[in-house]
Amino acid sequence: MKEIRIGNKIIEKRKELKLTQEELADHLGVSKPAVSKWESGQSYPDITLLPVIATYFDITVDELFDYQPQLTKQEIRKVYRSLAERFAQEPFDEVLTELNALVKKYYSCWPLLLNLGILLMNHADLAGSIERRNEILQEALRLFERIEQNCDDPRILRQTPLFKATCWMMSGNPNEVIDLLADTDEIKLNPDIMLANAYLMKQENEKALNLLQGSIFTDLLSIVGAMPGLMAIYATKPETLDRWSQSIERLIEIFDLDHLHPASVLPFHVNAAALYLSQHRVDPALHHLERYARIACEPGLFPFTLKGNAQFDHIQALIESLDLGSLAPRSDQAIKQSFKDLLKHPAFESLAENDRFKRIVRDLDAL
Repeated sequence: MKEIRIGNKIIEKRKELKLTQEELADHLGVSKPAVSKWESGQSYPDITLLPVIATYFDITVDELFDYQPQLTKQEIRKVYRSLAERFAQEPFDEVLTELNALVKKYYSCWPLLLNLGILLMNHADLAGSIERRNEILQEALRLFERIEQNCDDPRILRQTPLFKATCWMMSGNPNEVIDLLADTDEIKLNPDIMLANAYLMKQENEKALNLLQGSIFTDLLSIVGAMPGLMAIYATKPETLDRWSQSIERLIEIFDLDHLHPASVLPFHVNAAALYLSQHRVDPALHHLERYARIACEPGLFPFTLKGNAQFDHIQALIESLDLGSLAPRSDQAIKQSFKDLLKHPAFESLAENDRFKRIVRDLDAL
């Protein structure tokens, strides 16, 4: 990624003065094609012209350079992993200070700022009090809003509304989420199936496989992710609730989601357990908690990474397209601690003396 953007600055200032490329070229004593090449990034002005251009635009040479340091995708992943591990081990505010320094240094590296916002969102619960946690979520929101106001990368801009909505949900502000998302009238079309069929017509089967498996994979995660909310709605209809719970468990088993994507399955089980307990149905609650513990304690679960399996053997391209690649958004240490902390939730207090529950807690404490 380019760090020096003289061309962009020349375009910006030329348009502010309402000049054509030819008029600017005449003033500087160069040809119109030369100005065109500067603005397109094909070449830079001669070093002797830099002070002349800066003076003409009434800016400094440093401002003319429009220096915007950038990081590569691999460098961003390295920064994210390092900070995530430090958040789990070091005082929160010390790591936050370093994160804010990175924000200032790479103020226009939008992929980095996006991931630093995600990092804050995923570690806000380590900040201490609920008030401090919400302050951190507000910091993440400010990063996402800054990106929306300044970034011109459509891929990044498509992601920010969902992350903003997540911050608002975590802060307990459903009205903000509704205001943000409810009026989205864009039809959600997935072009992957049509594109895959086009590749099949050309006998480009590898490309078709990547798209089809990726589409099925993401749709599966969406189905499982929708379950906690759906089951909560059916809390007063036990038979319907059971049908949904059993159907999703069969889906999880069919596609081996326990191993393929445990991060989507674990919330389903813990939410189902809490819901059943609220109905005083202890056996199904313990069933889901035992499934939860079995997945969390599975040998080989850590390091916690996103990967395919024998069935989904063509999703690597999808994984690599993600900003974090195969990396989890939190460190292994933080993930293990969250596994243990979830069972300390007041929803499970009634099971404190239950032998099956005690065994689950012991298994998780051994992580």
